[in-house]
Amino acid sequence: MTTVSSKFFSALLLITFIVSVWVVLCTSFIDTSRVFGFFAHRIQETKKMTTSRLLSFSVNGNGNEIIPYQTQGEPHRQESLQGRNTGLDSTPSRNSASDISETDLMSEDAIPSRFRARRARVLEVCNKNENLERNVELIRFRSIFYSQKYNLMVCAAPKVGSSTWITFMLLMRGMEGNRTKNVHTSKMLALVRAQNVLGKEATRHVQSTTTLMSVRHPLERLNSAFRSKFANGGPLHKHLSPSFYSMFWKPALKMLNKNPDVEQYITFAEFLQYAMYRGDAHWLPMHTMCSPCAMHYEYFVRLETFSEDMQYLSHALSNPILDLQVHMNEKRKTTKGPQHGMQQTDHTQLSNSTLLIYRQVPSELLAKVLQIYRPDLDLFGYQVPEELTRRAGLLHGSHE
Repeated sequence: MTTVSSKFFSALLLITFIVSVWVVLCTSFIDTSRVFGFFAHRIQETKKMTTSRLLSFSVNGNGNEIIPYQTQGEPHRQESLQGRNTGLDSTPSRNSASDISETDLMSEDAIPSRFRARRARVLEVCNKNENLERNVELIRFRSIFYSQKYNLMVCAAPKVGSSTWITFMLLMRGMEGNRTKNVHTSKMLALVRAQNVLGKEATRHVQSTTTLMSVRHPLERLNSAFRSKFANGGPLHKHLSPSFYSMFWKPALKMLNKNPDVEQYITFAEFLQYAMYRGDAHWLPMHTMCSPCAMHYEYFVRLETFSEDMQYLSHALSNPILDLQVHMNEKRKTTKGPQHGMQQTDHTQLSNSTLLIYRQVPSELLAKVLQIYRPDLDLFGYQVPEELTRRAGLLHGSHE
């Protein structure tokens, strides 16, 4: 009897110890309520996905079935798109991706539909535009970053959240947060760039990796590049590093026939003239950097709805790094207030502050800008205010 009792109490003590350790770990690293909330969220989303698949059908505006583009000489890759474990359909829930407005998809429950609509729109535009790059072998991997641990590949061009995404990928690699302050050094980039991590195998990994592209309104992105690289119209700073001056100011001043030996300013219109003359990663069209018609990205994250998109993806991809960073970003927002240029309610439109500076751009130059960035506007569903399209001599201003 004594032996049985001692065994019983030993087993009881062991169980108590295991439960205690589990509770300590959960409260230290993870909010326990969120763990159960996560599983409840996944069960609910699975039910929604099942229902939406039964009700949705794949057609474009002309009533024809939407399938991924077909590169000349090779079969279409619809099966590889739908075969990935994303929980997202590749087709819109209405007659056409262009029928779905981002403002219709702003509630938390509609976020999965938001991702489906974005993805369907890209497929639709790729199908209609034969000039967009479709060859996987020609993908530029310079702006594509890879996490082996989470099997995640992200394309984030400069001025489209690239610093944030590089930081995310470094953290996924196990790097401590205090070592990710300057993420644009060659050493840091080599740790997460797909071309460095995967080498020649990068193209092959595209098919078996979760893929994501970060996007932003093209005209907002140009404004952001102007603010950061050309002092937002302020004077040339004498304390600029030689490399920064040589990379941005020197060629711009030369092209604009400005004397570098005296204090100089570059206006937004002059910057646009230079940007149309000389390409740079900070303002090259996003589709040329990320090749969305060749990569078949599963998720398109908009900078304008970044926190909401990431909140969903952190659970959908079971990625605690994304979840942690979302909460950190929310805290920064609360501390710093609204970000510059993000006061619009319709996230496909220009902010009021950006619209003001485009009103000063000559109509001929504006028309050239809209022509060059037309693929980005169409692919990612961004709108141009009617007043700008009229000034540029264009007939249509809506892309949604």
